[in-house]
Amino acid sequence: GAADSVEKAWCAWSASQAAAAHVLIDDFVFDAVFIAIMFVSTGIGEGYYLRQIWNQCRKDYVPAVKTMWKTSFLLMPLEFCLFRFLPLRLRVLGMNLIEILW
Repeated sequence: GAADSVEKAWCAWSASQAAAAHVLIDDFVFDAVFIAIMFVSTGIGEGYYLRQIWNQCRKDYVPAVKTMWKTSFLLMPLEFCLFRFLPLRLRVLGMNLIEILW
């Protein structure tokens, strides 16, 4: 699958470099995107108009992302160990357990 392709593309890197890249991309790219998706989907689910959702995002998105980054920073060592030492097939389970902690 796609995860295997990414794994193979990063094979030239050391295992520690690849794990660090996984953690940084997960925490600083994907989490920011997921927060935006959460704001929009929650707003739609609560029946707000797109303009109201946009205004809420403009007000709360950056503080939410900054807070998430601060929290994620505390979990980075755990995530690094997960990406470095767990086989690919167990990483989803490991990440879900970390998200429960978060």
